[in-house]
Amino acid sequence: MKAKGRMKRGILLLIFLSIMLFASGCSIQKNDKEKARDLDFTILEEHEIPEEFLKELEAQKETPFQMTYADQGALYVAKGYGAQKTSGYSISVKEFYESKNAVCVHTNLFGPEKGEEIKHIKTYPYLVMKTEFIDKHVVFK
Repeated sequence: MKAKGRMKRGILLLIFLSIMLFASGCSIQKNDKEKARDLDFTILEEHEIPEEFLKELEAQKETPFQMTYADQGALYVAKGYGAQKTSGYSISVKEFYESKNAVCVHTNLFGPEKGEEIKHIKTYPYLVMKTEFIDKHVVFK
């Protein structure tokens, strides 16, 4: 008889949680990644990044990160690759576009080229792109 009581409580708990999920207005939205249009953007130098955002980037630079920031009608999208052991790394933007319900970003990290003179110092490659403000979720590939 104890097993039936536990099973009833489990079923009631499951029903309660299901009702709470639907009643709370939560929803799961699938991000449509089909390109609607390419976005114009500018890759910023460090001195062009808003001070508040730059502080956040500096605090996160040891580990890989993906961050966004909105200010004065602009959207800033940052992608960092964490600490690297040498100099010579570069980042390219493969795709940056708007879909039906998202802004999609795809970047690549490239290591030092063969024969390139490198310094054996810790570096923190990241880039910040600035574009028009778009009130959509940002999806990093």
